[in-house]
Amino acid sequence: DGGGAADDGAEYRVTARDANALLGEQQRALAAQMAVMAATLPRDDGVVAVADGELVVVLDHVAAVWQQYADAVDYVEHMLRQQLRTAIGKELTAAHFDEYMRFDARRVLRAAYVPRALSYALQRPRRCAEGVVSIEARTSDAD
Repeated sequence: DGGGAADDGAEYRVTARDANALLGEQQRALAAQMAVMAATLPRDDGVVAVADGELVVVLDHVAAVWQQYADAVDYVEHMLRQQLRTAIGKELTAAHFDEYMRFDARRVLRAAYVPRALSYALQRPRRCAEGVVSIEARTSDAD
């Protein structure tokens, strides 16, 4: 079979044959646009030549492909986030992750090896401290 959606709509998959058909159509459409440019624009003389038109067509195509890729990644991330929210029962935040990592570090590591907060004084040799570099985290989502 050629792949595609199942009868009940619960399963979607793209087979190699489907992907090859899509790529073939993409190649055909791009070649057709190039042919239009070649027939419409002058070869070398003029303000806009065929090479300029082809460049615009290719760049427009690349932009469209990139947008489709970005939309697909956004969709997958959204779907995974929904599944995680459904499985856990709430939206996880960075604070939840931080809380778990601290719990896990206390459980797995000896006290001497539990990570400490990063905070270092900045100073030039033989001088007083001029500042501090630290990584800080918000303690609640309301901050």
